[in-house]
Amino acid sequence: MKICLIQPYYSMKEDDADLCFQNMLKQMDECDPSMDLIVLPEYCDVPVDVPNAAAFNRMVDKYQPIIHEKCVELARRCHALVFANYAEK
Repeated sequence: MKICLIQPYYSMKEDDADLCFQNMLKQMDECDPSMDLIVLPEYCDVPVDVPNAAAFNRMVDKYQPIIHEKCVELARRCHALVFANYAEK
């Protein structure tokens, strides 16, 4: 079994959210059909440290639909199981 663990850059600054999220998507694009299992990080729709619940919810609103669709596409493209821990309202 071939396993791919996605570990993107993680920042303590909210301003880095887009950069960190794009880094994770890029790593997902590098997966290929040789993978059997692909694992994303915890709260992959909150790609940076956030100061409060309002900021957390903004990240979820912005990134959750994107990461959900990306995971579906990734599983289909690679014919692999994809484990993603993201928030869903």
